[in-house]
Amino acid sequence: MIIILLEGPCLKQLSTTKISALEIDKSDILDLLSELRISGKYLPQSSINLFLSTYSRLPRILSLFRKLDPSTSIYFLTPIGVFHENDLAIGYYECFSEMPSNQIKELLVKFGAYEKIYDLLEQDFDLCVICMTNKLIRLLELNYYLPANRPSIIVSNAYSSEKNNVYTITQTHFFTSRLRRVFEKISLPDLYQHALGYIAKALIDLVDRGYKLKYLYENPKDLYRAIFSSGMLDKFLSIKRRQDKILKFI
Repeated sequence: MIIILLEGPCLKQLSTTKISALEIDKSDILDLLSELRISGKYLPQSSINLFLSTYSRLPRILSLFRKLDPSTSIYFLTPIGVFHENDLAIGYYECFSEMPSNQIKELLVKFGAYEKIYDLLEQDFDLCVICMTNKLIRLLELNYYLPANRPSIIVSNAYSSEKNNVYTITQTHFFTSRLRRVFEKISLPDLYQHALGYIAKALIDLVDRGYKLKYLYENPKDLYRAIFSSGMLDKFLSIKRRQDKILKFI
């Protein structure tokens, strides 16, 4: 089983029905959505569809992961709780990037995010990929709760871990530098999606070449060496000759 934990995007610019995580008194979002639906103020949609304006590549990325493992699932951490990709969700006014840590912590407690994420991390997963800001990772104390015997890849703006089974990618990591050579400007949501897509492609490539994922999952250092080898980076993150000529011309 592969688990992907992804920070829910800021939806300020999205014209959709929104609620305020700070103002509503109901922690049971499903009850609230039911009331809004009955009143005609809400049209049900899944969380992955709600967030497509920011994470447009996710359906394709998810299909790649599911070629390897059909049980792969994406979960979104938002100001109104944790949502599985198929859970019904609703827009929210608050943005994690604009909130102080104490306010975020109150919301994580209010909507049961801590319990949901810790329950996910207690599952017998093969690989966990976490895409969140340093502030959220530290508020969730993920470095403490991540199992020491399973591989986890963290993609963040700035984060480091001393655990041997945890691999971190940040905006100053060599992987991100390679991305900039190909795609130039890389926002944090872009980094999340590019990293997820690359990891999925790299794992598929390893399987096609006869590598045993079970062995790699049990040996995180070998897994990371294989995924982020120079050969793998050259294979999936190289500027094509025609693209290089265009860039030089520009």
